[in-house]
Amino acid sequence: MINVWLRTVESFISTLQELRRDDDPVVNKKRIIIDCLSPAVYSHVEEAETYDMIVQILKALYYKRKNNLNAQHLLISGRQAGGESIFELLHVLEDVAEDCVFSDVTANMYREELPRDAFTNGLASPAIRQRLLEKELFLNQDFELADNLDRAHRY
Repeated sequence: MINVWLRTVESFISTLQELRRDDDPVVNKKRIIIDCLSPAVYSHVEEAETYDMIVQILKALYYKRKNNLNAQHLLISGRQAGGESIFELLHVLEDVAEDCVFSDVTANMYREELPRDAFTNGLASPAIRQRLLEKELFLNQDFELADNLDRAHRY
């Protein structure tokens, strides 16, 4: 949501700069962004000295780090929905892949990650799967957590 808000503010500033005549004062980006904040949000940035500092503070407050494990699970477990064309499936999977952070992987990393991902994907309990997807754990840690959750659920 902050992406859209920030793009709107930046677009407004850009428009003002384009409309500015040579004899007009320079556009005060800091004042403009402050004017777009609610009092509750302003309290977080009132000490910031520059526009860039305000943007940095707002990003730290409102950008949520994507859960890479969950994004990869959604990509791996993506299935064609009823009535969905193959073309549509491909685009859905490409969109999901945008949220994944990919890095160079060694054979040993594959050996550790793929069984963990297969284990998580193969669980019958959506509740246990969701808990495992909240944290990036190793296979033995995933198994231990899943086993404890399963036992707690049964008793």
